[in-house]
Amino acid sequence: LVLEHPGAVVVLALDDEDRVLCLSQYRHPGQHRFVEIPAGLIDGHEDETPLDVARRELREEAGLEATDWVELTAAYSSPGISAELIHYFVARGLTHVDRDFEPEHEEAEMQVFWAPYDELYDAVLAGLVSDAPLVLAVLLARARGLVGTV
Repeated sequence: LVLEHPGAVVVLALDDEDRVLCLSQYRHPGQHRFVEIPAGLIDGHEDETPLDVARRELREEAGLEATDWVELTAAYSSPGISAELIHYFVARGLTHVDRDFEPEHEEAEMQVFWAPYDELYDAVLAGLVSDAPLVLAVLLARARGLVGTV
């Protein structure tokens, strides 16, 4: 059994105070409300790049645009069962824009908040957050020297 998947993007959006844009969202398979960061499927046009999708998701989920983008990595989420390849980005230079999107289903209950990066990093190390894409993005951003102190 292989779960076919079009791929996805994850965005670690940081403001000028090194706060991370976070989402709190209930996920039925995990039966839990998770702290996450903006993410979405690469399910648009064939010529849409992962960066295009990352820009779209940041706008849809948070009403933000970014001027500075760094690709952290691309990693398979669970290669033993899924073809999902997730592209990880850091976004900075944030400004508010219209969302062009009406949240539905699980997204309608999504809550948006800002968390200081260092506190989120500590929460990752303490096992207080368990969304794998968030964990990987937070750790990679620090390891690459893009945020926080190494």
